[in-house]
Amino acid sequence: MDKDLIPDSPNMGIIAIDENLDILKYNEVAKELIPDISIGDNFLDYVENANELNKGLKDLISGEIESLNKSINLKNSKSSEIYAFCVKGIVFIQMRGAQSQKDEIKGHSNILKLIYDFVLNTAKLRRKEDFFMETYKNLKKLLKFNSFAISLVNKDKKSFTVVFSYEEGKRLPKRTYNLDPHGSLTGWVIYNKKMLYIKNVKKEKLPSKTHQVGHTISSWLGIPLIHRGEVLGALVICGFEPEAFNKDDVKLLKTLAAYISLILKNVLLYEEIKENRDMLENIINSSLIGIVINDLNENILFTNKRFAELLGYSPQELIGKNIKLITTPKSFKEIKERTKRRLKGLSDLYETQLVRKDGKIIDVIVSASPLRDSSGKITSSIGIIGDISERKMWENEIRRHNKLLSSLYRISLKMGGFPEPREMFEIIYNELKNVFNFHWLAISFYDKDKDIISFQMIKSEEKEIENFTVKCDPATSITARVIKTKGPFITGNILRDLSPDSYQIAGPPDVVDFSNVIVPIIYENDVLGTIGMAAKEKNAYDEYTVEYLRTLASSLGIFIANYNLYKEIKRTKETLENLINTTLVGIIIEDMNGKLSFVNDRFAKMLGYNVEDLLGKRIEGFATPESREVMLKKGKLRRMGISDSYEAQFVKNNGEIVDVLINASPLKDENGKLLGIVGVISDITERKNLERKIREEWEKYKTLMENLLVGIVIVRDGKVIFANNVIADLLKYKREEAIGENFLKFIHPDMRDYLWDLYQRRLKGLSAPNSYIVKFVDSQGNPVWTIIRSSVIDWEGERAVIVSIQDITRIKNMEEKLLALVKTFEKIKLSHSKDEIYELAINALTSILNLKIVVIAEVSGNKIIPAKWKGVTPPQSMDLYSKNSIVGWVTKNNKPYYTPDASKDPLYLRVNPETKSKYATPISSNHTFFGILNVESDKIDGISEDDRLLIDLMASHIAVAIAGLKYHKELEDAKNLQELMLHIVSHDLKNPLAVLHGYLELMNEEGPNEYIPTMIKAVQEAEDIIEKARLFSRLGNKKIDMKKEIMNLKELIEDSVELIKQKYSQGKIILNVPSYHIQALPIIKEVFVNILDNAFKYGASKVTIAGKIFEGSMEIRIADDGPGIPVSKRDIIFKPFERLASGKGSGLGLAIVKMIMELHKGEVKIENNVPKGTVFILRFP
Repeated sequence: MDKDLIPDSPNMGIIAIDENLDILKYNEVAKELIPDISIGDNFLDYVENANELNKGLKDLISGEIESLNKSINLKNSKSSEIYAFCVKGIVFIQMRGAQSQKDEIKGHSNILKLIYDFVLNTAKLRRKEDFFMETYKNLKKLLKFNSFAISLVNKDKKSFTVVFSYEEGKRLPKRTYNLDPHGSLTGWVIYNKKMLYIKNVKKEKLPSKTHQVGHTISSWLGIPLIHRGEVLGALVICGFEPEAFNKDDVKLLKTLAAYISLILKNVLLYEEIKENRDMLENIINSSLIGIVINDLNENILFTNKRFAELLGYSPQELIGKNIKLITTPKSFKEIKERTKRRLKGLSDLYETQLVRKDGKIIDVIVSASPLRDSSGKITSSIGIIGDISERKMWENEIRRHNKLLSSLYRISLKMGGFPEPREMFEIIYNELKNVFNFHWLAISFYDKDKDIISFQMIKSEEKEIENFTVKCDPATSITARVIKTKGPFITGNILRDLSPDSYQIAGPPDVVDFSNVIVPIIYENDVLGTIGMAAKEKNAYDEYTVEYLRTLASSLGIFIANYNLYKEIKRTKETLENLINTTLVGIIIEDMNGKLSFVNDRFAKMLGYNVEDLLGKRIEGFATPESREVMLKKGKLRRMGISDSYEAQFVKNNGEIVDVLINASPLKDENGKLLGIVGVISDITERKNLERKIREEWEKYKTLMENLLVGIVIVRDGKVIFANNVIADLLKYKREEAIGENFLKFIHPDMRDYLWDLYQRRLKGLSAPNSYIVKFVDSQGNPVWTIIRSSVIDWEGERAVIVSIQDITRIKNMEEKLLALVKTFEKIKLSHSKDEIYELAINALTSILNLKIVVIAEVSGNKIIPAKWKGVTPPQSMDLYSKNSIVGWVTKNNKPYYTPDASKDPLYLRVNPETKSKYATPISSNHTFFGILNVESDKIDGISEDDRLLIDLMASHIAVAIAGLKYHKELEDAKNLQELMLHIVSHDLKNPLAVLHGYLELMNEEGPNEYIPTMIKAVQEAEDIIEKARLFSRLGNKKIDMKKEIMNLKELIEDSVELIKQKYSQGKIILNVPSYHIQALPIIKEVFVNILDNAFKYGASKVTIAGKIFEGSMEIRIADDGPGIPVSKRDIIFKPFERLASGKGSGLGLAIVKMIMELHKGEVKIENNVPKGTVFILRFP
């Protein structure tokens, strides 16, 4: 913790003391409390109760206590309340002169300690990302916020980047914005260098646009980060709730902003310094002499590799250590004295002694100079160290290195002038000739795509080889090996180190170049070529030669890359100039006086002039008066460094108006100095004419859509961008309330997912119905039923969906009412009395149609008599022929009558004072009048047309039901009469038949007669027909006066078989039926009797009866071998009086079978028997 971080406080004395309680620093308020205070004095010298305070402060320094809060008396008779805490051995004492301020002091102390802790946690950081994260974490402890962001101004000073932002613990991506005070809130803070606190984003007027990245914010607080007048960026915190930050929060953030700015500047400087230092380290580490940098306390900050090796260390072992480690006591004292000269800005060249890691003392020569920061302040010392143990050798080496460095310097200067490569190679040749002894110098380029080496220079004093190219094969070429390995090659005896079989060596051995050195030319890890030397002498080159050539090759690589880039830029410039003069847009440049200094051909032709006619003129002179004013205002913005685009109008040479779009930007040099304005101008006359035409067409189309009887809505990106008045009326919204809203807002929640899916499918071109029924919700939350039709259109260049909407709420409501009434209609059909019918009808009308008063009246003679009513006191009867009666009018005319305003209708009798409207309709069917259905409402025109139609429908069903009751009664009477007649006839016929049958039996006993048996059989047939007719009648009228009994089907079938055998003694019957009990009427036996009788009657000789039990039922199959039943007759044989042959039976037998089976909830079916005959299938439950 740095004691210099003590802030000035207007009402709090702050003193920093060390572990010996000596005063390090104090602020102005402390000076007021202790006027004679001085740095270096012991703090206890100013205190009366020193011993007690001494113990407390010592406990604080040792860590036994975290803070000290105590009242003290000063020797100047003042008393004070102090609060003390310790950070890294430094004690900070805060004091106030009044006892009553104890809590305030403690509160300020806590805040100060938080600030100190924050600075302590962040000041040591050097990476921006670490600093931003630590700042974020520490601020989260101090303030409550939902969103945090730090922005930095970019180097161009025209934009800024949100480099670090978090929202609710989630990291957000980086974002870059123009540095425009109106473009963003952060831009406003940076541009104006002012704090901005917006307590409620939704309610307050904002000075600029906002950009939503994550959650919607409500509170916004931004502080500029300023260091010595330079805006580094801004710190922004946001809250999701309004007024998320109070005054103390703002004050704390403003205080922290100063520290954050200071530390941020240090971090930025550190990164910049680190970049420069890394570059410098690369250069220094390649140096042939030792280099060391110390701070002013003799701590080693940097050492190159050479210096570390000189002392037997690695650089990492020395960095951070004090110089005392590598010096003798005498030399350390001398170095300390010379450091004081460094503080005065003086340099030294002196000899001294250093101690190696192995303890050996070496003599060195030191060239030491002060190092300064960007403000000129001396911060450290740099020393160039040479081992003078072998002085002569080092003197020669130093002279040689100076010569090499001078050579490199001169070569670098020449490279800066961008000479042609061949010229540069000649310069290198001449420079190296003055430094090295070589016979040949070779410089090559490597073509990676073709994998060949082309030598740009192979030169000696005697001759030069041109256009020499070889394949890049490491097996046959040393240069190729250097390129492929990216490493140098050095040899002092090429015949010794290389095999002549592998590498071709030119010339006889007596003239061969023994010494060779080749290094790759590398740029950004790509090998561009090589540079190499060859000498006739052996061992002519050493490692320093390699290092020199490497340094030269590095510069040469940059030169080649820059030269290629220069050529590319030159080609690009030529292409750009050609493009500018042939482009379809106009390009102009204004100088600082507002005059045209450049105009391309396109702009000149745009106005109908030659280029020469425009140069030197002011561009505003060619604009219309309205556009001239706009352009002059925009020009001022350009001179402020702001770019923008706008539309204007120029007057052509022939007087015509041309519409243009101008994109203008300030033109600056590499230092940011404003040189003028550049503008790109597009002719948009045709577009503007088209826009005007489109607007006219749109107004026509808009008028058409506004006047349609159906609603029209256009939806784009899920939002309503157009709605006509019909939609506004339908949903009870103002049009402007609907525009911009998501269309799903107006859809009933039940249908939103369905509608959204159709919308997405339609936009993707997938199949979707064009029209369907949709339930909307109006502004009051009421459902609105519609039928809509949708299709995709192109709207202003983007895909949208146009929807036509027709209100069918009335139809849907009527449909719902009708469906509800249908259930009542079904019940009315099944009613057994008029009273039940009237009760059902009145309840339905009052509950479904919400009618308050319903009366059903009948006509009896000349009177109209109420039969059933609801909602009124018992109404009275009235005379049918009363003149002023709505009900009487309906009765006489058999037509409905509606009065929307009963108070104005002379026919209304005003019986009920609450009645405002009334509807009466006849209850009639097929010209038969049954009564009147009368309904009343307490609202004027309170009975809608739809409801009147439903009331008519109800009246119609009442009439049909009453007619049905009447018909049913008549039918019942007819059946009773039929039953009576059948009883009389059967009774009257049965007695004579019984007498006849008795006489025939007597006659048969007296003597044989061939006709008597036939006559007896005929009488029996007649008796059977009479019994079947009576049974059929009883079954038809459901007048079976028997009770069901538990019976065994097997026994019933056996009894029936015995009975049939008496009648058909020749017939054969095979029985195979298991026992099965059912609940049945005694007449169930007639089923088997009639089927067996029919079989033998129509010619069967054998009948088989088989039974099978299933789960919950039994199946009986009766199969005969008779002639069978034709398929065409199978649908009618169970109908009454249908016979397969004339003269056989009554036609009632099988009809009785079917009726008895249905009476027992069974069934009967027919199949063909094989090979012939019929099978009757009976199923009993």
